[in-house]
Amino acid sequence: KKLDIKGYKSLNNIEMEPSALNILIGPNRSGKTNFLDLFDFLREAMEGKFMEAVRRRNGIGEIIYKNSDEKIFEIGVLFDFKNFLEIIKREGLRLFEGFPKYPIYCLSVSNNLGLPLIEEESLRLTSITLLSRRHKVSNGTHSAVFFSKDERIQDIIEGKGIGLKQIEPEELAIAQVLDKSNYPLPYIFVEWVKQWKVYKVCDVGENAEVRKPQTVMPLAPLEPDLRNLTNIIHNLYLERSKLRGYLQEIEETIRQVFPEFEGFEFRSDIGYGKIALKWKSKFFKDAEDMAVLSDGTIRFLALVTLLNLPDPPPVICIDEPEIGLHPKMMMYLAEQMKAASDHSQLFVATHSPDLLRFMDPSSVWIFDLEDGETTIKNLSEQKEIEKWLKEYTLEELWKMGIIGEKE
Repeated sequence: KKLDIKGYKSLNNIEMEPSALNILIGPNRSGKTNFLDLFDFLREAMEGKFMEAVRRRNGIGEIIYKNSDEKIFEIGVLFDFKNFLEIIKREGLRLFEGFPKYPIYCLSVSNNLGLPLIEEESLRLTSITLLSRRHKVSNGTHSAVFFSKDERIQDIIEGKGIGLKQIEPEELAIAQVLDKSNYPLPYIFVEWVKQWKVYKVCDVGENAEVRKPQTVMPLAPLEPDLRNLTNIIHNLYLERSKLRGYLQEIEETIRQVFPEFEGFEFRSDIGYGKIALKWKSKFFKDAEDMAVLSDGTIRFLALVTLLNLPDPPPVICIDEPEIGLHPKMMMYLAEQMKAASDHSQLFVATHSPDLLRFMDPSSVWIFDLEDGETTIKNLSEQKEIEKWLKEYTLEELWKMGIIGEKE
């Protein structure tokens, strides 16, 4: 619902109120990938891998904005996840009238002699505090308080009131919430963030995992490296009577791009509990193995499947989905993204005018780099944009240099 970012890589002073579908455009090195990486960083940290996430980004010195005098980065996120109240009710928690549904999570991390130091961390429901953590400089201790100052929420935390927890200083306090019965809301929040998915440009070459037979597993979200794509389609096929419409939507979308496509087949005689996905075409008597499909075909199949999952990730980030795809695919991809944004929040970084053509200006965010610092502006705020759109499409305006990339 709202992002406030200070000092994370090039994102030094960003305030943004994203919509359900967000298309990120702008030149290379303008900060689009850094923006998507922030979601991945938070997800990893919520999994109890804060230090690992810092190391994977080459240390805290490479994370904090280079020109920062304070040597600190701060993140504030106001969430509006649609199913929050439903999750709480499903857990059997009693709610008072007017219960706030917008969690606010804040994190502040400094560079302490080359090592990350978590200075402050908090989780609130508007004015109700559920978690508060602050590094005490005087004695160097680290502790977090899980509590509520408002007695109306005592039912929700089951009357436990204020509880002081000693914590591991090198990990987020909220990631150490394991007691679901006593602290259900922080626990639910963490589990929700851990479901976020960031899809970067992945390998679909001849030795990629996505092309190989896969061990039969239960239905799960698509992995960032696409290694369980066959499993997902297989599960949708097996459960097609119960999950009516999901596989059908995937197949119909593929058929719009590839009219010769007739459906999927599965080879299960491989052994070791593995199956292989096969592509049935009216051009050939026998179905084709996933191993011989073109890179673009696999990328398109993966994107369409991702956007049609029965239980999709609440936040989906996609970096340059157009890579390897024919421009005519962008229309169908745009339609799928719009439909998926009814149940997931999407952030899509792109250099494709063909994709932009089918988007509403209010869903487009223009990234730029000024003196090493990322700036973000919604396209609907650009001067005279409505006037331009009376004569040209967004695709044409981009190619003309009116919006997007700078020469």
